[in-house]
Amino acid sequence: MNEVYLQVLRRSEQDEIRKEDLAVAQARYRQSLSSYYPEIFLFGRKSFYDKYDEDDNSQLETLLRQQQSQSSNTTGSTSTGSGFRTIDPYQAGVGFRWPIFSGFQTYYESQARDAEISSAALNRQRYRQLLYRDVGEVYFQILEYEKTTQILKEEQQALRARIGELARRVRIGRSSQGELLAAQSEYSNSRVELERVEGLRQVSTELLAFLMNAPAESIVLAEPGPLPGQRQLTAYLEKVEKRTDLRAAMKTLDAEKARLQSEKGGHYPEASVEGSYYMSQKPDFGRDWGITLSIEIPLFEGGNTYYAVREYEALVR
Repeated sequence: MNEVYLQVLRRSEQDEIRKEDLAVAQARYRQSLSSYYPEIFLFGRKSFYDKYDEDDNSQLETLLRQQQSQSSNTTGSTSTGSGFRTIDPYQAGVGFRWPIFSGFQTYYESQARDAEISSAALNRQRYRQLLYRDVGEVYFQILEYEKTTQILKEEQQALRARIGELARRVRIGRSSQGELLAAQSEYSNSRVELERVEGLRQVSTELLAFLMNAPAESIVLAEPGPLPGQRQLTAYLEKVEKRTDLRAAMKTLDAEKARLQSEKGGHYPEASVEGSYYMSQKPDFGRDWGITLSIEIPLFEGGNTYYAVREYEALVR
């Protein structure tokens, strides 16, 4: 029985699908954990502006002339005329971005992903249990039909002997013709029943052959081993009460509750820190790095967070 089940399990596409579902859930959980870590990146920025009017902004012209003078002392080159009015700044360097607080959205999202892993694992376990039950039903059906076939054949052998004895007794007047006809009728019914059971056995064998991906003619089932004792049966029934499909459903509910809390976090302020180290910049203000602390308070976003909360409240209910 176990060998048959393992062969069916190896061929099961549904088990492979559930295996991949579990892998997807694990990858999503790892992905959610990445929000706890900072992002590190290279950047290059260049801005393009229209020419400014030097007659309207003498202060800016003075600043740019000073900057140009410093650059000339460093590089040994000078520039005059409209060059002052066409400076397009650029920056290049290394930066990082790190979310400090986001209303616990990252925390609850990782909790939801973790619950999804448990749910996917339990669903796969439940599928294997149901597959084992289905294979067991077909397995024992075939054994039952084989035993029934053997019993019917033995019955027919006994009926043939009885018919022969009754025919002899009818000839010598010891039995009536009705008894002989009744025995012949019983024999015919037994033959019909044998054909019916044999047909059912062949159908069950073909089904098992399909599940095993093997020819039906090559399937020979062994007799099952001894039945489990009372203690083993009691322990098994206690485990059956903790059905994995119900536990998977509870884990799915936990995931939806965590996502509800994550969406509620959208109402809270967000804080993040971003830093940059400038390896090259123009104009060069003599500052090699900078750090920016940002705090954003959501005021209006078209009801996105509100309706997301409503959605998960409905899913939890």
